[in-house]
Amino acid sequence: MWRMRIATVAALAALLPASALAGPCVQWRAPERIGSLDPALVPEASGIVASRAYPGRYYLNNDSGDGPFFYLTGAQDGGTQRIAVSGFAPRDVEDIALGPCAAAQSCVWLGDIGDNAKARASVTFVAVAESEAFAAEVAPVRTIEARYPDGAHDAESFAFHPGGDLYLVTKDYDFPTRSNAPGRVYRLAAAELATAQAGDVLTFAPVGEIDLPALIANSFINQVATAMDISADGTRTLLLTYRTLFEWNEDLADGIAPGRELEPGRDYVLTPIAPLVQAEAVAYLAGEDGVIYTSEIAGPASEAPLFRQLCARRER
Repeated sequence: MWRMRIATVAALAALLPASALAGPCVQWRAPERIGSLDPALVPEASGIVASRAYPGRYYLNNDSGDGPFFYLTGAQDGGTQRIAVSGFAPRDVEDIALGPCAAAQSCVWLGDIGDNAKARASVTFVAVAESEAFAAEVAPVRTIEARYPDGAHDAESFAFHPGGDLYLVTKDYDFPTRSNAPGRVYRLAAAELATAQAGDVLTFAPVGEIDLPALIANSFINQVATAMDISADGTRTLLLTYRTLFEWNEDLADGIAPGRELEPGRDYVLTPIAPLVQAEAVAYLAGEDGVIYTSEIAGPASEAPLFRQLCARRER
C-alpha cells in the first residue's frame, strides 16, 4: 500500500514553464515527510522518478536481488503495483528514469548499472513504454547494452536530458582507504540510442567529472552520487548523496570544462536532507519546484519514509 498524508504532492499540476526555474536554488525549505513506502513491495528503494504525463504518479525500483521489476505508485486505487519486464534478467538495477524511446513515446527506463566489484564487461538499460495502465507483465520496447571506454565502473545514477541523451555518473570509492575519486560523467547520445540494433554494444562517451569529494568535505561516505535527475529544461543536474542534495547549475549537453572551479551559490548548492539510513533515490517533482527522495533499507521490518523538499528561492 502506498501511504501518503499528502495525496496530491505532485498533482499541483499548474506546470511552470521551464525557463521560470532556471538557475540554482539558493534556499531550500525544510524536508517534509509526506508518506512512506510499503516494505512488502519496495523494501530497498534505489531509484524514483516522477511522471510528467500522469501527475501524482511515481515509478520506483528496488536494489539488486529483486528481479525484473519496477513499481508504480499513485495508481487509481492509491496503492502500489508491481510490474515485471519480460525477458529481463538484471544483475543490479540501481536507478530508474523517464526518457524517449520508440515512436517518441515516454518510457520508463531501468538501469542495470551496479557493479560493486567493477568487473562487468557491459551494463544494460531496458525501456518500457509509459502507459495509463500497466499489465502485471510488460515487454520492453528497447534494450540497450553499453560499455565504458576505460574499463568497468560502479554506478548508481543515470538520467535523461530533455534532448534525449542519457547521462550516467559513476561511484568511484575505495573502502579500505576510505577515499573517493571524482564521479566520472558519461553519455550515450540520443542518435545512438535511437538507432541501436539488437546485439549492438554501445560505448559511453566521457563528458567530464564532478569532484564531489572536493565539494563535500564532511564525510567519506557522503561523497559519492547515489541517485540522479536532470531538470525538465536540462539546465540543472541533481545528485543525491547519503546525506546531501547537490543541485548543479550545469547543462551537461554543453559539456564539462576540465579543471573549472565551481563557485558555491552560483554553480551549485549543497543542502542537507532529512536523516535517512541510506538515501539512494531522488527525483525532481513534476509540476513543483522541488524534489522527492527516499531511503534504501535492508529488509521489510520497517518502512522507508518519503520526503519532499521544495525550493524557497531560486536565482533567476
